[in-house]
Amino acid sequence: MTIFYKEIPKEMECEPMNEVNEDVEENDNDSDNEESMESDEAEEKEDQDNDSKVYLPGKPLKSGEELVVDKTAYRMLHHAQSGAPCLSFDVISDDLGNNREDYPLSMYLVAGTQAAKTHVNNLLVMKMKNLSGIKDDSDDESDDDDDDEDDTNTPIMSVAPIKHQGCVNRVRYTRIGETTLAASWSELGRVHIWNLEEQLKALDNDDLLHAYRKKCEKNDGSVKPLFSFKGHLSEGYGLDWCSTDIGTLASGDCKALKIFNGHLMRDMYLLRVLPIRVSKFGIQEQVHSLLAC
Repeated sequence: MTIFYKEIPKEMECEPMNEVNEDVEENDNDSDNEESMESDEAEEKEDQDNDSKVYLPGKPLKSGEELVVDKTAYRMLHHAQSGAPCLSFDVISDDLGNNREDYPLSMYLVAGTQAAKTHVNNLLVMKMKNLSGIKDDSDDESDDDDDDEDDTNTPIMSVAPIKHQGCVNRVRYTRIGETTLAASWSELGRVHIWNLEEQLKALDNDDLLHAYRKKCEKNDGSVKPLFSFKGHLSEGYGLDWCSTDIGTLASGDCKALKIFNGHLMRDMYLLRVLPIRVSKFGIQEQVHSLLAC
């Protein structure tokens, strides 16, 4: 901080000094020095208390402390609400080009909710658009000029939900040909495969999205999965698509691992379950290691 000193008046530069008691002056100086040192120590302690620190999980917050975002760690940061919490999500590839760096950006996601009640869970197919980068402090001066553009550049998240029986333990996306699919692991011990084409088209058109959501509100308007597997003995979390053998899916519960080898035909997913032994390693790690080959 810059400190500005007042100029000494001209008439005081050569002002004569009166005689003073040296002992009194010395005591006064000592007292002033002690008070100054105590004041400096208090200010230094206050500055240390106010310094921002990296939060370590598990460390309790002191009275008056709060967690704040360090925006310097991000190139882009936005907040959105999904209603119920989501344990798993996946990014859906689009045809908007690779290595996009010019703002605003758009992206597609699929996530699965973990609602308290089994029958109110959903797969959320989402589109986020008008995503802007972190602004520098120097950009604040031009904020007034950009007020007129805020309405058109406001970040928006659109959602096309799919009713899902049970909490979604894991969701994974893949593309077979021109069709976008998602596999979901339900807490009820079932593995589902979904066609997301209708939802993705609705997200790109407000009228289609409105019609889609209105259809889903009807009792008979829920979207049916292309395929459901009920052969697992318990729920699981291991789930992934093979990156080298298109259409192959692996799912694992706490005791068993299933490999699905199939292909898409019209509105059906035809497949066969391949037998496989479970190793001593964790199911989830085995799923990833098998499909990475």
